[in-house]
Amino acid sequence: MPNIFELSHISQIVESNRPARILVLDTNVLMNDPDPSNWSVKTAGSTLFLLPDSIFLELEFVRRKRESREKTDSQDKADEAIKIMAGLFKQGQITGGIPIKAGWIVSVPSPKQDDLDQELKQFEDIVKAFGRYDTKMLLLTKECSLLFENIPVFLITGEVNLFNVAEANGIACHLHTRFPIEDLKIATRPLNWDQVLDEIQDEITEKSLEVEMTLTDQRSAPPWLPEGLKRIIAEGQGVVRDGTKNMPFLWTVPFYPRNFASSRKAFEETTSDIPPIHLDFLGEKDFGQDLFEAIADRLLGCTNPSFEDRTPILQNPESIMAMLLFSEYSREGRTEDELEKIQGIIEETEGGYVEDGWVELMVDNDQYVSLFLRFMQAISRCWSIGHTYKFRIMV
Repeated sequence: MPNIFELSHISQIVESNRPARILVLDTNVLMNDPDPSNWSVKTAGSTLFLLPDSIFLELEFVRRKRESREKTDSQDKADEAIKIMAGLFKQGQITGGIPIKAGWIVSVPSPKQDDLDQELKQFEDIVKAFGRYDTKMLLLTKECSLLFENIPVFLITGEVNLFNVAEANGIACHLHTRFPIEDLKIATRPLNWDQVLDEIQDEITEKSLEVEMTLTDQRSAPPWLPEGLKRIIAEGQGVVRDGTKNMPFLWTVPFYPRNFASSRKAFEETTSDIPPIHLDFLGEKDFGQDLFEAIADRLLGCTNPSFEDRTPILQNPESIMAMLLFSEYSREGRTEDELEKIQGIIEETEGGYVEDGWVELMVDNDQYVSLFLRFMQAISRCWSIGHTYKFRIMV
């Protein structure tokens, strides 16, 4: 199994500072306790905290994710984490390591896309169940464990299913609830990582449900509905397979094109009249609320592209271009009022402002070539009618 992460800068930090342990942090850890001054371990020695660079894209995705008002707590947490991380970045280069009270924080760049795609192909069921991001964290934990044999490496996550799978297969993993962390369990035996990841694949196949969803129609909402001309309704059919029986279902999800909001006020204004995702299991009673919520969450992800995952996207190319531009403006540190003004202009000009903004970014700075590449990758994932999306849900 090849190494796909660039860890030379991590090696330099390890050689210079000799940390007692390395912790790979999941996005939910930052969301639940984003202040690095609180990060600590109740064991002697300093700690090197690793943040996959895609964690910041994940936070942005959660912050802009369309959910019911009852679930906006996660958006507040993501927003707070983004602001605290922005303050941290002003203290030094995150790629080179920023010292904090308990040790150091360093960001690990994502592997080259071709290398990552090739590696993830070997773990298709893990990706289907947990997504590319969590699978990347497992691979990062693996590579750090192999490179730094004399330093214990732990995966820190608040995701129960991911913890259970990692723990059951001998990976040093801690189910995070709060800092300080205590009772870290060091792996008792050297791991054969190829074998471990294969066993995780087998376990997921055994303990998960396979879901298929096919898009059958996508149209504008009827004009007599509130905001009907702006809203899009996507419909499809699906099936849940548990190895013994199939449960067919129909699904409907309404969403707005250019589905972004820069503030809680804008979020509430643009979602107050959106009916919930509808799933019809055609009379089947034994499907469970957890299954319903897991499928609904996947559908929400299709209306709110994270640009990091490989789920199909229901938004059209114009909307994707607008969301990427807005994301870049957010990253530049523009104020909330400025972002809301830009959002209004984008809506009023029906895309003209977006085209001008892209030209300005591409001409003025060569680094925005990467923006164009992200756009092309997103376009390739636009969900076309008749296309089937397959994934797994842990039960």
